[in-house]
Amino acid sequence: MTVGLFGWYHKGNFGDDLMAMMFTKELVRRGYDVVLWVIETEQAEQWGAEASRDVDSFLTSIDVLVFGGGGILANAHVRDDFDRLIENVVQDASSREIPV
Repeated sequence: MTVGLFGWYHKGNFGDDLMAMMFTKELVRRGYDVVLWVIETEQAEQWGAEASRDVDSFLTSIDVLVFGGGGILANAHVRDDFDRLIENVVQDASSREIPV
């Protein structure tokens, strides 16, 4: 099973990137394949995962979508574009019958 991790990653927030690393390493340890949204490819590979920057290829490559990272839960106007992206990803995942 391939898990897609989607969060406020690679935005300069150490805590969110740390959570991405911890989630990824634990999922890989448990035998899951992991694809990370918008993490540098080299960084994802160091953690035993893949990276994706394209919504369609991201969703095509996963079986389940997991949101992680506290930044996505914050109420901040600087994230308006990211909020729209989250809404689009959730709608697209749902239309593909990918559990969110």
